Amino acid sequence: MCDMVTGPMWPIGTYNLERKLLAKMVKKDSVILEIKNGKCILCRLASHIHFHSKKAVLIWFKGSKLGLLYKIVATS
Repeated sequence: MCDMVTGPMWPIGTYNLERKLLAKMVKKDSVILEIKNGKCILCRLASHIHFHSKKAVLIWFKGSKLGLLYKIVATS
């Protein structure tokens, strides 16, 4: 669960989010975001989630001063 949520929230569902760790490397960091009953449940502890666009979200994890940009990935 998250302390603060801003921006236009996405519809109810489960989203696989991913970000590249380095621009030229293939390594990726991924998290799962679940939205239900107007609440955001993240697989890691987050202090703030900002819905940036229809396919991207900024996440500030507990103890972090920098928000990380995650994008939705298609499930295979």
